[in-house]
Amino acid sequence: MKHVLFFSVFSLFAFARCKAPERTFTERLRTSDALYWGDEIYHLDRSPLDGFAGFDTLFSDYPEKRPVTVSMPGYFDHPKKRPCGIQIDLPDTSRPKGYYAINDPFRRDKKYSVLWKIVGDSLYANEIYLYLFEDPRLDARSVYPDNSQYRTLERLTGGEFSETNPSARVEPEAPHGVMPAIWVSGNYFVKPAKTYDEKWFFLPVLRLTFDKGKLINVKKESFR
Repeated sequence: MKHVLFFSVFSLFAFARCKAPERTFTERLRTSDALYWGDEIYHLDRSPLDGFAGFDTLFSDYPEKRPVTVSMPGYFDHPKKRPCGIQIDLPDTSRPKGYYAINDPFRRDKKYSVLWKIVGDSLYANEIYLYLFEDPRLDARSVYPDNSQYRTLERLTGGEFSETNPSARVEPEAPHGVMPAIWVSGNYFVKPAKTYDEKWFFLPVLRLTFDKGKLINVKKESFR
């Protein structure tokens, strides 16, 4: 009996030792979208649009002018694992308020990004950025003078942007109204868009749980 018990404990210990390490946030990150919440911009691990077929091919025909990026070591994993980092083009973090997260994203799942925001407990689509333009806001007017990119997103989701919704005037103000993201349910991981040096690994990751566009739970995660 003692031998059986010892073998069982040893097997559990060996399994724990061989268990694959938990994925880091950057290994989960796969979208150019970002979230504004509580006066801070966060990276989202995935787009709230990813449940809609064709979301990643919208606006694929607009002329491309890649923004300026800076090249620096990317500490995307634990610094003890990769002390030398990896050379990769990263956003220019000198841009104000962390907007480089959507103006010049380093995960480009599509040719545009959406800035989402939480007002109270509600999630909204706030603004569309055609980030391959040199000036996403200014240059978009020449391609979509009637702001038809917002109508395109409405047709995809079945929602509607409203300029009269009071949340449109909450920072950051929505230039063409906000659209309640009532289709969003489930978990999303977010991490502050602050810096991309070795300190970024230690910034906290939060799990946000939504139910039909309402934030119902926030949990701090153990992984970074």
